[in-house]
Amino acid sequence: WARGNYINDEKDGLWSVHEIGGDRAVHHWSKGLREGLWEWWRSSGERKAIESYVGGKRHGLFAQWFENGSLYYCGTYDNDEKEGPWVEFLENGKMRKLELFHKGEQIKAGQ
Repeated sequence: WARGNYINDEKDGLWSVHEIGGDRAVHHWSKGLREGLWEWWRSSGERKAIESYVGGKRHGLFAQWFENGSLYYCGTYDNDEKEGPWVEFLENGKMRKLELFHKGEQIKAGQ
């Protein structure tokens, strides 16, 4: 289920989302557009993911965590496109892969 406000038939303000299985999320909306920090947690209370929005587009940090709490994947969006380094980790914390992006285009792939 989800709980939040509508203004002029558009989502606006803070929304709380509870998913089947117990995971939950907090989303921010402004005049029907995604805005600010979006956060997800597992039913255990461990953080699952975060991402930021500006004017409905992903902008800023994106991060996702394994169930054990260690970082799985992280990078940055600029105007809804991947920008700079994106890193994927193994559950033990070691880096699995590093990719570089510019304006959404992968400019370097690696391990």
